[in-house]
Amino acid sequence: RRLRSVADLFHLSPPMAFGDRGGLPLEPPPGYEDLATAIDRQLTIEMIYDGGTRGLTRRRVTPRALVESAGRAYLTAYCHADQMEKTYRLDRIREFRLESD
Repeated sequence: RRLRSVADLFHLSPPMAFGDRGGLPLEPPPGYEDLATAIDRQLTIEMIYDGGTRGLTRRRVTPRALVESAGRAYLTAYCHADQMEKTYRLDRIREFRLESD
């Protein structure tokens, strides 16, 4: 079966939420409290992401949830450049800031 979306991937390996509030953490990991705020308020963030072989890239995303899968923490977010939902490993987010209005 071909994977066509993040949802297809999660059907193969369902994520586990940090908390029990629909994928939102009760307490975000230290240093990621502003991501929880962005999720709650549906705010856009700008982040520097280490994509491995792609190197560091600047991305504008709207965070949806913090989840855990296979012992790793991920941010699921709408990527404005690619216009689709994506997942980002928290340990690869080098820095981020909430966009101001």
